[in-house]
Amino acid sequence: MNGGHSLFGNYDLRFWVAPALEFSVWPYVESTRRQLTFLYAIGVQHNDYVEITIFEETEETRPAHSLFAGLSMDETWGDATVGLEAFQYLHDPERHRLELFGFLSVRLLRGLDFNVSGRFARVKDQINLRAGEATDEEILLRQRELGTDFRYGFSFGLSYRFGSIFNNAVNPRFEALD
Repeated sequence: MNGGHSLFGNYDLRFWVAPALEFSVWPYVESTRRQLTFLYAIGVQHNDYVEITIFEETEETRPAHSLFAGLSMDETWGDATVGLEAFQYLHDPERHRLELFGFLSVRLLRGLDFNVSGRFARVKDQINLRAGEATDEEILLRQRELGTDFRYGFSFGLSYRFGSIFNNAVNPRFEALD
């Protein structure tokens, strides 16, 4: 279950409720070092929109499902993650999204890492778009989500981590739903 509010995305309220099944190839005892997981969720997404959409909706609840596959490795030199996520509305199979992402962190010194990440998505699930044309101001100030077929991003930087070596005890299950 997750949800939120986004004026940019035209959501006054949006939430997704879905039971999920996760399968991990490697045993739980190895989850801090490596994971290969597959997660399937099926449920409903409720959208309460700020403004009427291009499909003339102000509020809707739609069945949907998602599939996630991810590989994470934590080595002495750093860590790497790659994943693939597919999402589809069940009321209209043409409304779907396929996203590939990756993250690499290389340890330069104790606590200092160089990070690089990227993502690419094929987008066909934008049922939330506002009706009408966007103004130049809305486009320039990124106040309104626009229709697109693709999304992509790339970033890199440095990070410094400090603190106890014992502070990373977490349960890695169902991380794909965050």
